[in-house]
Amino acid sequence: MNYGKALRLVRSSRNISQRELSETINLDPSYISLIEKGKRVPTIETLEKIVKVLDIPIHLFFLLASDKDEVKKLHPNKKTDVAKLLLDILLSSEKTDGN
Repeated sequence: MNYGKALRLVRSSRNISQRELSETINLDPSYISLIEKGKRVPTIETLEKIVKVLDIPIHLFFLLASDKDEVKKLHPNKKTDVAKLLLDILLSSEKTDGN
């Protein structure tokens, strides 16, 4: 799992700086940086705080953090379910953004 990749991707898509995120969840900004660099693995409690602030379902965050080989192992029907879920999330976020 590449939590750093997922965190960086979602955080930047939400236009939230590392400092803003760290202040909101009461962590040192360097810890967020270390997660994004792959030098720290966040606890589930920290991940729950992060996804709440970033307004993303934790299962989607885990999907974004998945390595290519992990996704390849999914059953074809599950891949379709995941694609539908991602599309639903993208479409619902467009509605909340006013697009």
